[in-house]
Amino acid sequence: MLTFFKWGIRIKLMVILVCLSVIPLIFLGIFTFLYSSNVVRKDFIEYSKNNLSQISKNIDDSLKNMDMLSIMAIADKDVRNVLRSDKGYGNTSVVEKYSIMREFLTKISILRKDISGVYIFSDLNKYSYNMYSVIIDVDYEYKNAPWYIDTLEKEGAPVFIGTHLPYQGKSSGDYVFSLARCILDTDSGEILGVILIDANFKLLSEICDSTQNYRNSEIIITDQEGRIIYSKDRKLLTSVIDLDLNLLKDDSGNSFINWNNEKFFMNYITSSYSRWKIIQIIPENYVYLTTNTIGIMIIVLAITAAIVSIVLTFFISQSISKPIVALNNALKKIGEGDFDQNIQIKRNDEIGQLADGVSEMKANLKQLITRVASAQAKQREAELKSLQNQINPHFLYNTLISIQMLAKINKQERIAQMVDDLGMLFKLSISKGKDIVKMKQELEHVNLYIKLQKIRYGDKFDCLFDIDENIVDLYTIKLLLQPIVENSIYHGLESKMNKGIVKITAKRYSDHVLIVVYDNGVGMDEEKLEQIRLMLNGKCEPNTKMMSIGIKNVNERIKLYFGDEYGISIDSIPGEGTRVLIKLPVLEHIEDISPVKVEYF
Repeated sequence: MLTFFKWGIRIKLMVILVCLSVIPLIFLGIFTFLYSSNVVRKDFIEYSKNNLSQISKNIDDSLKNMDMLSIMAIADKDVRNVLRSDKGYGNTSVVEKYSIMREFLTKISILRKDISGVYIFSDLNKYSYNMYSVIIDVDYEYKNAPWYIDTLEKEGAPVFIGTHLPYQGKSSGDYVFSLARCILDTDSGEILGVILIDANFKLLSEICDSTQNYRNSEIIITDQEGRIIYSKDRKLLTSVIDLDLNLLKDDSGNSFINWNNEKFFMNYITSSYSRWKIIQIIPENYVYLTTNTIGIMIIVLAITAAIVSIVLTFFISQSISKPIVALNNALKKIGEGDFDQNIQIKRNDEIGQLADGVSEMKANLKQLITRVASAQAKQREAELKSLQNQINPHFLYNTLISIQMLAKINKQERIAQMVDDLGMLFKLSISKGKDIVKMKQELEHVNLYIKLQKIRYGDKFDCLFDIDENIVDLYTIKLLLQPIVENSIYHGLESKMNKGIVKITAKRYSDHVLIVVYDNGVGMDEEKLEQIRLMLNGKCEPNTKMMSIGIKNVNERIKLYFGDEYGISIDSIPGEGTRVLIKLPVLEHIEDISPVKVEYF
């Protein structure tokens, strides 16, 4: 076994392909024989089931027609009046009763030739009407008969009665099957009597013989208790079928059985209407009549296929192993750091796709190595700039303190106040080296900036604040508003002839904070506004002559910390002003803030 793993892929493929083709073919004959037997069995089952379904449909149609005849008795007013008279609700004479009943029963019997008897039994056990005569005080105690009791319990639903000799009336002595139903008073729902309709047993024989059945097969019909309703052997009628009734417990099924000391195949279905079971029994040897011939043909084909597969094995192993070996050699060179080689495998199958994937991977690895090296260099440069940016504000802040003291010594209070505001501005900018501040610190920072600008511009503009008190203790990134306000002043209000307004509004919503910086300055045309929007979406670089540099910086920092669902959007109308909307998350704890990680793979 260990020697096998030391072989080359070409030898392994040849051995494996021979084993996979020849060894399965040895078992193919056995499997195919069993499979063909199963297919033949399924065909027999399906064909037999179709026959049984047709028989069941024909019997159901006949029973449904008998049911319609029984409903005529309920619908006939004269019949109901006769039965009501029997219960003492009227005074119809016996002669009149006989005339009405005979006319009705004769009318029903004419509708179907296979009807051998129609009977109406009065509920008071006084009369029994049939299509031949009216019988008074009959000896037949129908009220004690199981079928009569069962019919009364069903309270108007049809009751199907299996094969039996006629209970009463003129008969040839031949078997019949019946349908019984209560006749109800349509006004009170009271049971007035029972109608019994007998159909000739020959009808079942004609239905069962009308379908195409297998040679030597037999059709048997039973009720739910297993009593035989139909069989060619009339001696079996009304007896319980000689089978394990558990085999017939489902609505349909099939199995092999021992019946009369012989092996048979049994298939059955259950009528959804009458719940009778229609059973077909077929000799087992007839089921597998064609299996042997099919088995021999498949074995011959399997032997031929084995010979062909051995011949093809050599060519297949050659075509598969050659590009795999070439691909293996290419991967070894890539592992050694050689990314400049070309993988020349031109195929349209999975091996070709694998070769294309390796070529793409090689190019991506080369590009990634270059990108990582560049990213590391930029990271070192950013770290140096960060250190420098932390030093410069401290130096400027300390210098401004010195200038403030000098101004106070020389009693230049306005200069001292201006320097003091500028110092506080730097102090807040430094924020002890932290990038995260409370919203009230950010508002204080922008307020100091506006005070400094008002010293420069005088009454050229006013600044209004509309801030929700429930946001001042929320956290955000620092230097959020100052670049936006700076753009509003320099690019919106500086060239405005009339007095300008900068309004800062901040409101808290359920899932975000919205800050709006509005100015009534000169605004922007559509072209300039679209260019800034493209820049905010990263589709173009900012123009240093435009207002977009500071806004782009703020927008990138918001997305870096909070994700792409937050950031800046801008609206502007030329001559009317500009509105900058800043969407931020609701952050009540500083621990909730961390830069979003950006993955490159």
